[in-house]
Amino acid sequence: MAFDSDVVRALEPYGNVLTTRLQDAPGPRAFLRDSEIDLLERHLDHAKHNSFLLVVPSGGGKTAMLYELFRRLGERQHKPWLVLETSTSALMAGTAYIGEWQTRVQEMAHFAQRQLSIVVYFTDIHQLADAGKHSKSEENMAAFLSTFVENGELTLIGECTPDTFRSGVERHPSFNKLFTVFRVEEPSEENVRQIVRLSADSIAQRTAEESGYKLLFPENTLTAILEYGELYFPGLAAPGGAIKLLDHLVNLKLNHSPASNGEPSETESEIDILHEDVVHTLESFTGIPGLLLDDSQPLKLPEVRQFFESRVIGQPQAVESVIDL
Repeated sequence: MAFDSDVVRALEPYGNVLTTRLQDAPGPRAFLRDSEIDLLERHLDHAKHNSFLLVVPSGGGKTAMLYELFRRLGERQHKPWLVLETSTSALMAGTAYIGEWQTRVQEMAHFAQRQLSIVVYFTDIHQLADAGKHSKSEENMAAFLSTFVENGELTLIGECTPDTFRSGVERHPSFNKLFTVFRVEEPSEENVRQIVRLSADSIAQRTAEESGYKLLFPENTLTAILEYGELYFPGLAAPGGAIKLLDHLVNLKLNHSPASNGEPSETESEIDILHEDVVHTLESFTGIPGLLLDDSQPLKLPEVRQFFESRVIGQPQAVESVIDL
């Protein structure tokens, strides 16, 4: 869908016109979230006050869900929406004097009016209530934008974790009331595995289209990605850790594969992503040797001893205690 170039240019000083960017370079994909995305789309189209917040645990795919929504909104033929992606830092940039950020935000609100089918997506919406404050004024960006949202001139969209929602939005009642809050829980264990498989297939398809290399993901590799992703990214909700590990894994494998130099030959075009590649990927950013990471391999005590003795100097009893575990 082509958008008015004058409208796009008017928005560009205030952030990224995400809709046009997604037409050229797809962002993260949201798999098995159609019902949630359909609900957000209906709310945006039909609610009188259609600003909303998506509250999802860290790693649960909130950005991917919003990008999928924005992609749909921009591609549809009937009443497409244009999405301006911005942040408090983007709007505060270059505003050193009193009143400057207010002028900049007011200009953005003028160019991003709801009646023009434009929504403003704040990547850090939980920081709006503190943005703009200084020692001589409590005025903040959230309060300033509230007027535009309340009178229907502006539609805001944001994403939060439960913690950032509580600390940055919920504790400000006048700001909180501007939004409909949609909470999305972690997917089931079965769906997590499907999401990781679909993500791997999507990466393989994109890699084949861009470079001609065919990535192959056996089931035992996906199992390792799921298990290690949960274990080594404990702060992320499923499937966040597995997806993060998958991205690291593919980048490392492509960068170090002999097939990555030049055009692939017929014998080089397939790249197997193996269990050992998952272990090597973890090794690369944790610093922990594979012999300690890989549960499928028996521990060789001399190698374990050598590893700890080279790092724990002058404490032989401590080394023995660790090895005995």
